[in-house]
Amino acid sequence: MSNIAYITTKKHVKSYDILSLLGKINNKRFDGKMTISENNYCYKISYSEFCDYLEFYIKSPRKLSCSHPHDPWMSYVFVVFRQELAKLTNGMLSDEGVEETWKPNPKKYPSYKEWIGLIYQNTRKENPKAFKSIMSVELEYAPKGMESY
Repeated sequence: MSNIAYITTKKHVKSYDILSLLGKINNKRFDGKMTISENNYCYKISYSEFCDYLEFYIKSPRKLSCSHPHDPWMSYVFVVFRQELAKLTNGMLSDEGVEETWKPNPKKYPSYKEWIGLIYQNTRKENPKAFKSIMSVELEYAPKGMESY
């Protein structure tokens, strides 16, 4: 995984109300619990008790960029917002250092728990006991009550 991810939108980015779209995603996927703000076409997404956050920038007329976060739970939040925003803008996803692009699939990651399960799916098959232990540790990275989002 590289450091910068992109959404290439169907129309010019400024033709969308990005702040409103992020608010819809927040309400749909996180019950409005994320904090979203805008400053000079920079859209910041954070959660009250976390130091890590997301920032979407307008990279070009049809491209938004966002740095990958460092915290495991915020990495999930990043995936959700990116998938959903690309879907709402009829966009394509790409990543720095990766040649191909791909269509968004917001339904692929319905919750943090499901996302972690997909990451460790090989461990689940090879060592169910280790998988259970890993899941327990990974779920602790989510804020209390947010692991099911």
